[in-house]
Amino acid sequence: MRPEELTKRFNEFSLWMTEEGVEQMSSYRNTNWEALKTELGKLPTLRHSCKNHVPQLVKEFCLEKRRYGVNPMYVHFLFCYYKKNIEDTRGRLEDDKETLEEIQRTHDELNVKFEELNKVKTFIKKQKESKGNVYLPNEYTEKHRLQNTIDNLKDKIQILVSTRNEQLWDFDNIPDGFQPMLELHHLKKDQVVYFVEKYLQRYTLGNKHKEIQLIVGKGSHSIDNDSAIQRKIRRNYAENVRSHPKNYGILLLKVP
Repeated sequence: MRPEELTKRFNEFSLWMTEEGVEQMSSYRNTNWEALKTELGKLPTLRHSCKNHVPQLVKEFCLEKRRYGVNPMYVHFLFCYYKKNIEDTRGRLEDDKETLEEIQRTHDELNVKFEELNKVKTFIKKQKESKGNVYLPNEYTEKHRLQNTIDNLKDKIQILVSTRNEQLWDFDNIPDGFQPMLELHHLKKDQVVYFVEKYLQRYTLGNKHKEIQLIVGKGSHSIDNDSAIQRKIRRNYAENVRSHPKNYGILLLKVP
């Protein structure tokens, strides 16, 4: 990259990167500068101790290895939680990949079981409509079996989401300048309030923080571009919840 181009990039990224960081990243030919600028724009002004490494991690895990449920705020939090150690943070994000892949496999299996259950329910309904109150022991047995399987898969997802949030439950070590944060991606709509309530019950920092951050997503992966989890949180907590000023995919919940 030519010196004048480097100066231009540094001026564009001065909120988030040092000149050394821009120069280092300019050596990577596959750097999508516009996409990186968009991602970094979701962060506050970085402290000097974060300015070289956080952009690199954001580039690596929010652009090159983009995964649903990993965003710049989450990466920034982890970097500070791990005492600004880039290797520890990268290791945690790599481990996170396996958990996310297992969550996706479980969701896929869950969707299949939902389809099977709906077929059984439809069959039972049609039989009742045509034959009256007919006894269908095999179908009812299958219905209960599928419902139990679905419940177990949903429990598994909840456990896996808790695993992703392990460091976010560590209230005594929330980095300076951060609020407590809960990553809610991948939960089903009917699970999210229970999950938040469980978190609030364990929240023991008293008056140190008045709000917690709920990472709920923007709904960009849904058909109608609307986050069902976000709607559920807003309905359930009404006046105690507000949008994050810089990121629509994050809600701020007032601590009771």
